[in-house]
Amino acid sequence: MKFDAIVVGAGPAGATAAYFLAKAGLNVLSLEKKKLPRFKPCGGGISHKFLRSLPFDASPAITGLVSRIKYFYKITDPFKVELGAQLAMLNRQKFDFLIVEEAVRSGAKLCDGIKLAGIDVKENGIAVTTETEKFEAKYLVGADGVFSQIAIWAGLRASRKFDLALEIELAEPKHALDTVYLGFGQVREGYAWSFPKFDGCSVGIGGSHGKELTVELDKWLVFLGYKPSEQKFKISGHPLPLPIIGAKLQKGRVLLAGDAAGLVNPLTGEGIRFALQSGKLAAEAIVSNNIDGYSREIYEKISSDFKYAYYLRALFAVLPGFCYRYGVKNHAASQFLAKVFCGDASFKDFFRRAVRKILLPL
Repeated sequence: MKFDAIVVGAGPAGATAAYFLAKAGLNVLSLEKKKLPRFKPCGGGISHKFLRSLPFDASPAITGLVSRIKYFYKITDPFKVELGAQLAMLNRQKFDFLIVEEAVRSGAKLCDGIKLAGIDVKENGIAVTTETEKFEAKYLVGADGVFSQIAIWAGLRASRKFDLALEIELAEPKHALDTVYLGFGQVREGYAWSFPKFDGCSVGIGGSHGKELTVELDKWLVFLGYKPSEQKFKISGHPLPLPIIGAKLQKGRVLLAGDAAGLVNPLTGEGIRFALQSGKLAAEAIVSNNIDGYSREIYEKISSDFKYAYYLRALFAVLPGFCYRYGVKNHAASQFLAKVFCGDASFKDFFRRAVRKILLPL
């Protein structure tokens, strides 16, 4: 069977790419290895403003709206910040499948529960082989997650480091539904979280050193009011790719998007927004026949800001107490960072503001 484009992976990046390709009138095939809808461990936080900018209604997948963040350092020294905007908490199973349904409704063909066997990259197209069938297309979008097979087969898998996140979906939050809890100082290059939702709560911890995560997660759970010594929690572990700034994300007729492209903020771990953006950019590159400019577009519109997040990450790793006291607990700085979390500002904006503050008295 022949298509204009094949999209491998039906998460936010892949489903979004399939949606915009189908909307543009292309004959699109979406391949997903799991049966849909499928469970996806994820905090699920995203700018509500950004969510409302999507060309389809995502409100059925919203399971909470947050307007403030309460920070902690080593489970003490609380500090609360009003966001000035709202963060939406998503049910990822509902959200991801909602986009898939929009793509199918727009004309994309979906095949889920499909295991790939390989790809054959040709000058004038791509052949994708599954265990039972062979498909051909002019273009291929690899949106098949952190350990992307498409990236490996296409020769786009650069050496990459990962953080590790541990997460538990709980029946109910132990704090106000309009407040996210974030805990710093427990793990190196990471943080603990509690994201309240109407139908439960996502509690977890992530960082660069996996050995200490389980112990620190138990401490965080006890602090929140849960009893890990008496209750059995189902813990989901998943890797978070650390982005390679300026990485090549296109080769021939193959493009990478979302986690397959490593598009996760190295400080916050946010990835949903960048998955959606990269899926759209991949579709636009194909529709406009400008795939050679795709990597540059991703850098300019998404990953160039990650280097400033890396600077903050490195500073926090070396001086966590100092950063918490004079950064997080600084009212002006925390208010501006809240804008970054809500998608209304960038880490580059934050650094420019900080430099101006430092140089102004000189």
